Amino acid sequence: MKIRNNSDLLKSATLILILLISCSISGIAQNHRKKKVSKVVVVNKTTKKYGHFPKYNKTVRTLPQSHTVIAVLNKKYYFDGNIFYKPQPNGFTVCSAPIGVRINKLPSKFTKIIYRNKIIFYHYGTFFQKETNTNGYVVVPPPIGIRVDELPNGYETITIDGIKYYKVDNNYYKLVVDNDGDTLFEKVSAN
Repeated sequence: MKIRNNSDLLKSATLILILLISCSISGIAQNHRKKKVSKVVVVNKTTKKYGHFPKYNKTVRTLPQSHTVIAVLNKKYYFDGNIFYKPQPNGFTVCSAPIGVRINKLPSKFTKIIYRNKIIFYHYGTFFQKETNTNGYVVVPPPIGIRVDELPNGYETITIDGIKYYKVDNNYYKLVVDNDGDTLFEKVSAN
């Protein structure tokens, strides 16, 4: 193509620019396609360590007599040695402890995890750290990348774009194999 004047040059440059922009927009649009999500609730899965605990999100009509009441932001939660419950209209539902709750003693069968030079304790979907100024422990959110050996009974499995994730509350995990060949659940981002 022979360019005769500045007007032809400007038209050619404009045409090339329009083609480049349309190709870029098409590529961006393809990268932002909707994710295919399927969800399955695992009902009968029980784990070795937590096999005798009630399933996560299961509602019970009565609490054990030895329970303790814990108030968080004007909401009542109940704790019985190993399990946290939240009140529901028809009973009490097994749940993770709310972030920020303080307890004096860790639940039995906790797991001690050293993660990024911090000691974190894990038990049945809940993460704790020792408080520096007291003898107690505080509930903390699970950091991305932390790995645990088991999830609570009754977790959900969700497949997103062909990748299987395990959901406890609003926390997503994926299966990984560590250097020793052990299969663990690693906390990943919710997106």
